Amino acid sequence: MDPVLQRQSPRRKTPTALASATAPLAGRTATTTASLAGRVDLTMASLVGLSTATTASPASPASPVGLTSSGRPDLPETNGSASGRPGPEAVVVPVVFGLIFVVGVVGNTLVMVVIGRVKSSGGARALSPTNIFIMNLSVADLLFILFCVPLHATIYSLPEWVFGAFLCRFGHFFSNVTMLVSIFTLVAMSVDRYIAVVRSKSFACVRSRRNALFGLCVIWTLSLLCSVPVAQHYILTNHPRAPNSTFCWENWSGAPRVAYKVSVTLLGFVTPLLLICCCYTRVSSQTLSFHGMIWDCCRSKTRVNNRTGRSKRKVLSSSSSSSSSSSTCTSPP
Repeated sequence: MDPVLQRQSPRRKTPTALASATAPLAGRTATTTASLAGRVDLTMASLVGLSTATTASPASPASPVGLTSSGRPDLPETNGSASGRPGPEAVVVPVVFGLIFVVGVVGNTLVMVVIGRVKSSGGARALSPTNIFIMNLSVADLLFILFCVPLHATIYSLPEWVFGAFLCRFGHFFSNVTMLVSIFTLVAMSVDRYIAVVRSKSFACVRSRRNALFGLCVIWTLSLLCSVPVAQHYILTNHPRAPNSTFCWENWSGAPRVAYKVSVTLLGFVTPLLLICCCYTRVSSQTLSFHGMIWDCCRSKTRVNNRTGRSKRKVLSSSSSSSSSSSTCTSPP
């Protein structure tokens, strides 16, 4: 063959030559792939570590602001903003609860002091049945404010429950007890007013200090017994979205929970509301039917008797207003 043509014709590489030529390229490709895989693994590990550190941080803003219908805590995606900062409820709710705490403590303390200094006609300090019920109502409200309001305020201001299992159960248990005591006391006050105005002649012996104290014992015992299931089913646990945080919520679902809620609603709201409405309706009709005669009698009485009549009407007015406001506040959602 002509040497010129031999130089111009392409040389065919043998398989051995091709393998030796592609070996460095394959080695470089494998090295580059391994390096990229290592970087991806390091990046994923860093992201997982950052997520774990963020979840385990004690300053995590996630907090249970309520309970869902299934009994799981309703944890927000971000408590207030996308930056993870606490929402406005973390400041507004504790401030409002603080005002309720101050006003409630001062108001109920003044009521108890005033009632404790009331003297009977003989000069001795003896509480009437009406004053006994008002005193018990103030005591129940004061206990709720002292022991329950601060605990409920921390649900919105702290990222998790920090008071332990005992206060988790005691706070919700005692809150339910004081609520039922207040409702049952209002029922007793309405029955007392009904007897005093409508059945003053036939049931006058029922309105005694001894019977009023016995009624308070029944009220507190019934309220404690009705609140036992609440203490049994509130526990400390965590949530899948915040596994390193502890929350206090009701671990109770199914038919028993529904049956208890319905029973408490009937016993602690519907029945008392019906009794209160019936009693004050009868009292109002009795007062209106004899309004003209009472007014004529009051004009012919002395100043002392007029003062007594006005005080009784004030007691009736305050009792009815307390019952109506309490029924509105304790109505189920």
